[in-house]
Parts: sequence; structure tokens; C-alpha cells
Amino acid sequence: LGVRGVGDLAVLRQAAQRPVVAARQEERLVEAKAELGHELDRAIEAALQALRDIARIRPGQRVLVTGASGGVGTFAVQIARSLGAHVTGVCSARSVDLVRSLGADRVIDYRSENVGAVLASEYPDRIDLALDTVGGEVFDAMVDNLANHGRLVISGCGILTTAGGLFFSQADSLATAMAARVLIGIGTAS
Repeated sequence: LGVRGVGDLAVLRQAAQRPVVAARQEERLVEAKAELGHELDRAIEAALQALRDIARIRPGQRVLVTGASGGVGTFAVQIARSLGAHVTGVCSARSVDLVRSLGADRVIDYRSENVGAVLASEYPDRIDLALDTVGGEVFDAMVDNLANHGRLVISGCGILTTAGGLFFSQADSLATAMAARVLIGIGTAS
């Protein structure tokens, strides 16, 4: 009875602790959901500010969104489309269907397609507005294919590239690079 009783007591103690553990896990889940909600709010706000407030998107414009399957990118595709833009999203092959389902008119798989070549051949009048959330080689393709008076908005990406001799590094917050068009010597920002 003693051994069995100790065992039963141990089981009872464990069972008694389960609601506390469950309550802690539920509390952590609620905290995680709240944090996810804040992250979604920030992504939506960043996409909306970039397109509507900074770039002043207009219906009919050709808009390019890099990282189109990411946090800011998924909302940017939807917002641009809802505001009447022709949207091109850049992502990997595994996300092509997702980005298309969000409303992108054209999706470029950056791993299997040359982004610069696609933009040059399919958009001879160039891109009116580009939202860059990833940086890197795609950034150079965007700059090379921006229309005169086009707008380039950089959102939360660590850019480490040169464009026309300029060096961009660590864009930590939503920033506009419309002046870069002038500095690079391609055209002027309007």
C-alpha cells in the first residue's frame, strides 16, 4: 500500500499541476497570438503607408512587389490590386500560386527567371512603382526598370548593393528612395 500510495500521490500531484501548466501554456499562446496580431498590424501598416502615403499609388500603374509572399509583400499585393494597379510579384516557386491568389497579374519566380530580363521584355514602358522588401540582386533589376518619375520604396530590408555607384545599406525602417532616381541619374522623382 505504501509504494502504491506514493505512486498514486505522485500521479495526483502531476494531475494537480496540469491545469497550472495548461494555464501557462494557454497564457503563452494568447501572448503569441497577440504578438502575431501586432506583427500583422505592422505589416499591413507598412504596406499601406508604402503604397498609398509614400508612393501615392494610382489606378493603372505598374507596381512591382519583391518578397510578395512575405509579411509586407502579401498585403502590398492585395492593396495595390484593390487600388487598381497592375501588380507584378516576385517570390520563389513554392509561393507563386499564393501570390497569384492574392491578386498579382504576373508572378516572377526569381530563382528560375531573370527578374531584370522579364521586366525589360514584358514592361517596355517600365515599372511605375516598386516596393522592395528583400534587397539584393532584385533591387538592381528594379532600379534598372523603373520608369522616369517612377517611385522606389524600400521597406524593412537589409539592402547591401550598389546602384549607379551609390551604396545602400541596412534600411531598418520604411523609407522612400524616390530621391535615389535623381542621384543615380536615371530621372527625377515626382
